[in-house]
Amino acid sequence: MDRSPLSFSFDIGTNSIGWCVLNLDKTGNPCGVVACGVRVFPGSVRGRVAKPAVLERKAARSASRRRDRFVRRRKATARALVEIGLLPEKASAYEKVVRAGGDRPCGGISPCDPYVLRARALHDRLEPFEIGRALMHLAKRRGRKSRRMGGTCRTTGLPGPDLAKRRVDGLEVRNRAFRNPRWTTEPDLPLVTREATEREFAEIWTAQSKFYPDILTPARCARLFRIVFHERDVKIPPPGNCRIILHECRAPRVSRVFQRFRLLKELNDLRLAERGGKTRILTLRERNILHELMQHETFVSYGEMKRALQLSPDTSFSREVTGSTGIFGSRSDHSRRLDGYGRYGQTALMALIRHLEKDVISETEALQLAGLDKGDNRQHRKAFDLLPPYPEVLVRHLPGQCADDGHSGIGKQLRLANTTVHVALNQLRRVVNRLITRFGNPENIAIEMARDIRSSAPEKAAINLLAGEKNRRAADFSLRFSELRRRIPDLADNRVNRKKVRLWEQLDQGDAHNRRCVYTGKRIGEKALFSTEVELDHILPYSRTLDSSLDNMIVCLAAANRVKHDRAPSLVGEWEDCQKGISSRVLNLPETKRWRFFQGAFDRFEREEGFSPRQLSDTRYLARLAREYLDCLFDRRSTRSPFRGVRVVPSRVTAKLRRCWRMDNLAGPRSGGYGASSKSRNDHRQHAVDAAIIGVVTPHLFRKIAGATAYRHSGRSGLMPQMPWPEFRTEVLRHMSNVIVSHKADHGTLPVQQAGSSSATAGKLHNATAYGPTCETAGSGLPLVTVRKPFLALARHDVCKIRDLELRNRLSAAIAGSNGRDIKNVLADFRATDAVCRNIRRVRLITAMRVAEIRDGQGRVFKCCKGDSNHRADIWELPDGKWVSEVVTMHAAHQPGWRSSIRARHHNARKVMTLHRNDMIAFSNRDDRNETEVARVVKFTRDGRMCFVRHNEAGNLKARDGDTDDPFRYIVMVASTLKLLEARRIRVDEIGTISDPGPR
Repeated sequence: MDRSPLSFSFDIGTNSIGWCVLNLDKTGNPCGVVACGVRVFPGSVRGRVAKPAVLERKAARSASRRRDRFVRRRKATARALVEIGLLPEKASAYEKVVRAGGDRPCGGISPCDPYVLRARALHDRLEPFEIGRALMHLAKRRGRKSRRMGGTCRTTGLPGPDLAKRRVDGLEVRNRAFRNPRWTTEPDLPLVTREATEREFAEIWTAQSKFYPDILTPARCARLFRIVFHERDVKIPPPGNCRIILHECRAPRVSRVFQRFRLLKELNDLRLAERGGKTRILTLRERNILHELMQHETFVSYGEMKRALQLSPDTSFSREVTGSTGIFGSRSDHSRRLDGYGRYGQTALMALIRHLEKDVISETEALQLAGLDKGDNRQHRKAFDLLPPYPEVLVRHLPGQCADDGHSGIGKQLRLANTTVHVALNQLRRVVNRLITRFGNPENIAIEMARDIRSSAPEKAAINLLAGEKNRRAADFSLRFSELRRRIPDLADNRVNRKKVRLWEQLDQGDAHNRRCVYTGKRIGEKALFSTEVELDHILPYSRTLDSSLDNMIVCLAAANRVKHDRAPSLVGEWEDCQKGISSRVLNLPETKRWRFFQGAFDRFEREEGFSPRQLSDTRYLARLAREYLDCLFDRRSTRSPFRGVRVVPSRVTAKLRRCWRMDNLAGPRSGGYGASSKSRNDHRQHAVDAAIIGVVTPHLFRKIAGATAYRHSGRSGLMPQMPWPEFRTEVLRHMSNVIVSHKADHGTLPVQQAGSSSATAGKLHNATAYGPTCETAGSGLPLVTVRKPFLALARHDVCKIRDLELRNRLSAAIAGSNGRDIKNVLADFRATDAVCRNIRRVRLITAMRVAEIRDGQGRVFKCCKGDSNHRADIWELPDGKWVSEVVTMHAAHQPGWRSSIRARHHNARKVMTLHRNDMIAFSNRDDRNETEVARVVKFTRDGRMCFVRHNEAGNLKARDGDTDDPFRYIVMVASTLKLLEARRIRVDEIGTISDPGPR
């Protein structure tokens, strides 16, 4: 018996994938829910600033490598100086030389101070060991080299004499991270560059070679210079692959062929705005005139173009509205346009140029005429049975070297630079393949993606800056709205009035008395704004765009809105004579609104923001890649059925249907007010609800939504579309009760203790702060350790922890007499005026804490570290049948030869199970032993307690646990409770299928 065709739908987010499988009828429309579920995986960002975790690991590895290179360079320099005879060979004699010129001044500056030696070496005769000490000191502080600085010297002279003078004057000689110009009156330190240090090295060697010509030879100078100042070459990233011909490198922007393509494309995209707001493209003759003009110019303004084309004064270019002043010509040396690489290679560019020269067409049309819109014949390949690794399909999106052969397998060694998309695509592959294995291949796939995914780190930084600016503007607007309410006592504080004020201010942000209706030109005052004379209007009709954002809204007179009706402003025939006045008033509006008033606005909306599977700007980078990735499951060699393939659903449509069909709270109560969120964010199963709605939004249903909206806007009682079948909500609710949320547990890897094996870690072993052992114990039994802290970064509660008793008493007296002054100013004054502690940089604080001891090769403890996290919890069964837990820290898990203390005391103890974070367990309900509950591990504590939450709980769990209004609480259990409730570890696959071994 043939099975009915199926449809898959996905709600893809930054750390979750909601999925739903639906049955299709003969017409290709969904007719029943088969199954649904949620896959949750760790995101690629960490911390409050949402920094990608890969950046933290990269920074830690870079710091470790820099330290290793510094140590190796220091040892190589010391060996070279010993061979030359500038340093003693014995270690004891070398330490004596170093101590003679120590960095710490005591009772004045020693003539053997390394800074003084560097200044003296330029003109005085030094002893050989003094020369070696000066060169060794210079090698350790060889200055900064940055290609952004261009290698220029930022000091007034050589670093040695300048720093020696500061040393004698008692000022700082090293840039330190905690120095703040507001806290000190000392002159700013000069920035020592590598160029200045190299020049000082050469002058010291030249000056001293006059006294020791046999020792300081040019050959030895060159060898030592190479050791001290060697710099690794910077790896230049490869250009990447052409977007169309996948195995050809992209052409550089500076190349003639790319500049030729760029100029033709920009000229073909130009639009002339004539009288009445009508726009047109350039004719072939006009395009050729401008193209010939730009062959010999660096930059051509729009005014020069108009004169070359002999256009009337009323004609303008559409780009002038956006603030553009002209186009760069063929001789342009504009760095922004010449750096980097384009999207296409030489072969594709030449094919596009041939068609762009023949006619005034767009880049998309040129791709179609050249037969390159199929992308390396990828549309004609056979469908995959299962999703392969994404580099095999998305080769053209991968950075890296170009392949010399024709195999797409070259992409297997590469990955996307965007870690968020990389993680999400890998998880999507696992979910889709598991669904295909269980249900079979789908007839079509629908996807939607959350809006908070961005394609790159710079875009995320720009979004964060934009969010901060929006918050500042929101605060300013609240103040202005409060003042407006004082002037108009009857003004209600609601969403409609706030939106009216925002849009009213956009009419003219500079002059409040010149805020006029864009359509009629009549002034709109404060009192009239909240009357029935003024209305909110969608610039492009909502019935056709479903766009209710502020960019598509404006305040206007109600009479003008009646005339406009359900049309775009450029299509209102009654306003043909006043289009010039409308165009002039439009210039006062934000740039994001201006283009909506001119002809072609609907076409631009369809290209950039419309509901179309081919235009995915609404779903950002991940949706574009996910659509192309999932499309490889469908055969493009055969005639494509209108029901087959991948479609993308805008999130605004699913949000509207979710509210209209009363499906917001299927996964639990709302987590916020109406303005914050219209659905529950505290239950992971809400992603499955979204996936089910995404699956039923077909193009036919979308047309129904648009039609119903048009009826409502026309004043008739148009209703939103009903559910695709009457039992849809009931079926989704029934499947929701059976959903087990699948959580990805990352156990990491532990290093294999074998000779020659590569080390691996399961996570951070400890935090970055090192503590010094004191061999003392506090009253609580915890060891006392010390830690250094910058003096100017001390807080009031840190003063009582200072280990130096004299410093603690003197600073306590200074703070007590400060009369509540700011602690920063008190510390700065104390550091500058105190006779004993003047210019103090760091202090040692003593504290009691549980730490891990770090030992050297002889087994001596030389520092301590505070554990950063716990690796796992081992549950043991003792010979008497009792269950006990042992929490293993991350540091202990990585120690070679580590052995369980429980196993050491009870050699016949049996390990019941091992739990990591995000592992799933099943246990009997405390009230009803016949009912089984599923939960996941959240955290461990050192006293043996383990915290669990139910598999569907989401949100900020720590904040929810402390919120008295939220019924959520952690499920805290110990090993004995786990035994009592017959708990066992279970395995849940990517689509929520449970593998339960049963009670033990």
